[in-house]
Amino acid sequence: MSQDVLKTIITNNKNEVIADNITQLNLYLDDIAKNRRTNPTQAIETANIALNLAREIDDKHSESRLHNYIGGISLQKGNLDLSKKHFYEALSIYNNNLNDVDLLARIKLGIGSYYFDRSDFENSLTHFFEVLQFNIPDLKSAVYNNIASVYLRMNQYDEAFEYLFEGLKISEKEKDYDRQIFFLYNIGSAYHYQKEYLNALNFYNRTTETINKINGYQYMQCLCLSRIGIVNGDIGNSKAAFIYLDKALKMSKVHSLNREQVRLLRQIGEAKLKVNDEIAFLKYHYQSIDYSKKFDLPQETLSSYNNLKQFYNDSKDFKKAYDFAELIIELQKKNFTKERDNKVAHIAKEKKHEIELLAQKNQFIEEQNTVLERTNSMLEEFAYVVAHDLKEPLRSILSFTTLLHRRNKHSLDNESKVYMDYVVKSAKHMNALLVDLLEYTTIDKTEIIRETIDLNTTVSDVQFLLSATIEQTKSIIICDDLPIINVNQTHIKQLFQQLIHNAIKFRKDNQSAIIQISTKKTDTHHIFSVTDNGIGINEKYQEKIFKIFNRLDKKNYQGTGIGLAICHKIVQLYGGEIWVESNVGKGSTFHFSIEYS
Repeated sequence: MSQDVLKTIITNNKNEVIADNITQLNLYLDDIAKNRRTNPTQAIETANIALNLAREIDDKHSESRLHNYIGGISLQKGNLDLSKKHFYEALSIYNNNLNDVDLLARIKLGIGSYYFDRSDFENSLTHFFEVLQFNIPDLKSAVYNNIASVYLRMNQYDEAFEYLFEGLKISEKEKDYDRQIFFLYNIGSAYHYQKEYLNALNFYNRTTETINKINGYQYMQCLCLSRIGIVNGDIGNSKAAFIYLDKALKMSKVHSLNREQVRLLRQIGEAKLKVNDEIAFLKYHYQSIDYSKKFDLPQETLSSYNNLKQFYNDSKDFKKAYDFAELIIELQKKNFTKERDNKVAHIAKEKKHEIELLAQKNQFIEEQNTVLERTNSMLEEFAYVVAHDLKEPLRSILSFTTLLHRRNKHSLDNESKVYMDYVVKSAKHMNALLVDLLEYTTIDKTEIIRETIDLNTTVSDVQFLLSATIEQTKSIIICDDLPIINVNQTHIKQLFQQLIHNAIKFRKDNQSAIIQISTKKTDTHHIFSVTDNGIGINEKYQEKIFKIFNRLDKKNYQGTGIGLAICHKIVQLYGGEIWVESNVGKGSTFHFSIEYS
């Protein structure tokens, strides 16, 4: 057998194995999705097997999904630390490898649920509202339900009912029994918290009826049975209370719902105390403590300790009450230290990931900046060529149009004269536009030749250039004593000429422009200000005016919309910035800075 044939056989065998593994992994995922509600113990076993397979074939998407499944099932079984570990592992794999908004939303939903079970309602709501913003139809009702659950725990019943009834309406319309179960249960809880016991029983019973329509949901069945038992105890029907609580306890044991088993033992003890059976109260509470330690549920241990402390305090047995107070403090310290260490480790892991992401983003930004610089350079070259090449044919159009107008002005009717004037004016505007565009594109093309410039002389030169306009409009220019700086004379003259001319152009009707030029120094820059008493600029336009071709009032004011863009480009050449402060009707102040040379 040749080497080529052997290689082909080996490759084919490998491909078949990979295909078989992918098929098997998909079967595992289907099985977990089907059983995670009905048989969580089996689902979590399958998920751990599938997780190893996903790692083996390097399927990051399935690996992230499986961690999320295990996190959710662990949360259902009351193992908060394990659920947190898997949720954040799912998120870490997602952040490093994937781009699937639906999966990200489901992971965030799980993390929000984890924080809810830790009674960290602020973090919980943050995650739930983040999921809501993803706008995934399949998750909308689930998020409504979770948000409502948080509001219930915060005793904000109006907000809770708003989300609950809206979500119930959606789930009933879609015949989504899974979601209906949770909405019905939480509406029952809302009424229960408000001591509307009959309404609570009605919705708890509707929940159990809906559960019976589908297979599974032992966890929710267990919760409903326990809640129905508690409500019966609250209304004095102790016989019914013990029947339902006992059913719920048996179900929690059969399906390994560890946290619910611990809680039910405590709840039965509380119900026994209501009928003055103190011995049974103590018996069930001590059992609850034993199981909470066995299942590593410190929060449940604390709840039982608190109940026993209160019981002994009410019984005037202050020695035992004090003993339990000490146990509470000791457990809180231990739990706080463990939680703090976990948080520190998690923060360190998150920061490491953030640094990695930041490095990736910086690389991407650098690449984009390179592309942007190249694109901008090409655009400026294009603009230069277009402006330069169009000037000559435009000059011909303007010249010949003017000649035609002079030769035929006596034979043209009024309408033709208007058309001819319009052509001439448009051509002149086009020419001005091209001149400014050429100036804009060539500002930074040549080496900057700096000179020692007395700015007082510069402003005087600008006033002379604009003297006709200044006299015609009766404008007044007041100038502080300006410094001597090292800049290009043409550039600095352009800056002041443009800003002074704009201040005159945009003056108020029938009012002279009063223009104040001032200066100040910082550690690194000269800052100049040109203040006027003109019409002002609306705040929403104050950044736009420095962009090329942005003319805010084309109807009432002439211009090309390039002047301030040229100013912006000039100050950037000198390590500075230009900005405006303005109020409509009260005038404007243009500031620009020049770095010390």
